[in-house]
Amino acid sequence: MSDKASLLAELRDIHEPPAPETIAPWQLILIAIVLLCAICLILVRRKRSHTIAKEARQTISKIRLAPADNRLLQLATLLRQLVYHREGTKVNRLQGQQWLEKLDEHFATHYFTKEAGTVFGDALYAPAKIENEQTLSLCDDIDKLLTHYKVR
Repeated sequence: MSDKASLLAELRDIHEPPAPETIAPWQLILIAIVLLCAICLILVRRKRSHTIAKEARQTISKIRLAPADNRLLQLATLLRQLVYHREGTKVNRLQGQQWLEKLDEHFATHYFTKEAGTVFGDALYAPAKIENEQTLSLCDDIDKLLTHYKVR
């Protein structure tokens, strides 16, 4: 029995583990500030995207009223400005098929490499005359592409 008593005497009391450390108040404030900044950035980018698309669509409305022989050039200029806004000066060197591929990438479509948008490539500089209805159709198509336009 003395062995049992000595063994029991050697046992230590059961202790609970220490409580986990809580986040300090200044850390909570810092996390809240970072989240608030992230939300503000998202909202500003969304508004900016809508503003750019809205301005581009207003420009297309003006282009529709322009003389037919000038519409294609104005649409090409608008497209160049939109891509330049996102990509910067590196798009200035793009021409022909590379330019059309960049437009497809920019608008997430195949309109410029496989559909009517091919006129904005090398065909833009060809002497062929484009019809009034074709330029109006191009205006409509680009206007539709701008409805889903997002700025990165």
